[in-house]
Amino acid sequence: MRSLVLLILLCFINSHVQSSQVPSCQSLGLRITEIELDGAVKDLVWLTQNVVFVLTEENTLYRSRDDGRTFENVMGELEDSEVEDEKYSNGVVEMYPSDADERRIFFKGGGKVHWITYDRGQSFHTRRTDFPLGEIKMHKKNADCILASRMSDVCLGLSDTGFCYNSLYVSYDFGTSFHEKVNYVQQFDWGPRDTTVIYSAYDDEHVGDQYFQSAKNLNLYRSIDMLRTQENIRLVVRHGVGFKVSQGGVYVAVAGERGTMQLFVSRDDAQSFLPAVFPSELKETRYTIIDEDDGTVFVSVEHSKQEEAKSLHGMPSDSITVGDI
Repeated sequence: MRSLVLLILLCFINSHVQSSQVPSCQSLGLRITEIELDGAVKDLVWLTQNVVFVLTEENTLYRSRDDGRTFENVMGELEDSEVEDEKYSNGVVEMYPSDADERRIFFKGGGKVHWITYDRGQSFHTRRTDFPLGEIKMHKKNADCILASRMSDVCLGLSDTGFCYNSLYVSYDFGTSFHEKVNYVQQFDWGPRDTTVIYSAYDDEHVGDQYFQSAKNLNLYRSIDMLRTQENIRLVVRHGVGFKVSQGGVYVAVAGERGTMQLFVSRDDAQSFLPAVFPSELKETRYTIIDEDDGTVFVSVEHSKQEEAKSLHGMPSDSITVGDI
């Protein structure tokens, strides 16, 4: 079994160190604690009251009650975490702490068994689903609400019939149950307002494997009631191939001709969108958006010069490069 030494550094700097000096660990007030784990660290979550969770690449969950000085393996407290199933991975594969309630974490399993804690890991509860979960989005203000995706059995190699596509599910009870809402979903997230869900999906009339669909059939949708009713879902942007929900608004990349894109921005909870205006006219092919806590937004635009754009002649018009948006 592979082992790893996890170094927990607690720094208490009480005196100024001259720039000409080479400080030692002691002079900086560093305390180093060596913790042996069963693999490389995949993720780490710090909670209040000195609780720390560490997840390793071996899908093993460790918990510390003393701010990371010591850790204990808690897999024995997770019901059915060691049940062998050759179709899925055992153990914990991802951790999702709740922004709405810092005591809660959703621990996603590699198969159909997952776990939650309401009390920073003092106790764990099992959550069972009829399918393995994909991407998960925790609600920022309502701790009970979770968005999750599911790949069809064809995608996972569990069935030879049907098509490969991605579906969007929602839970209103912290993972006790998940409800299927939309098929052929490309991307999803909670919106700026508490009850808004933003997602991109392919047109209903198009069937077949999702990843052979044309980007021209991908649209952006908005639900104003957490996907509870179909009547409150509206198409807001056609050909929206990628989006980002930011503190400053909702940004959508819209597919254009010959692999180009145009950026649209909404400041009203995705009710309406206006095209972004850049200093010069560009043939944009990719956007990377970074938002800061103070509401400042940085947009990196990749574009082609006129002569470079000509080299794209002959490529399919739906050959879209979707960036980090």
